[in-house]
Amino acid sequence: MIAQLDCPGENPATCVSECEQGEDRAYEMYPECVAEYDAAIDCVLETPLSEWQCDDMGQAVVGEDDCVEEADAFLSCALATGG
Repeated sequence: MIAQLDCPGENPATCVSECEQGEDRAYEMYPECVAEYDAAIDCVLETPLSEWQCDDMGQAVVGEDDCVEEADAFLSCALATGG
């Protein structure tokens, strides 16, 4: 999907490894929030390509109205655990 968007700030060759590193960090920092993190990531991965865009930094992102509830749940959990 990242390669199809062709955002200038993305490198499709390193996308998977960078995402895996981010997941590892989230799991280590917020072990109580794994379910919320996974729900947010699942939502992003299930978002159709037509809803994605390149942001001002050249990064691929889902639309501003996509996955808000899931992201908020993870952030709320992270903040509640001292993150």
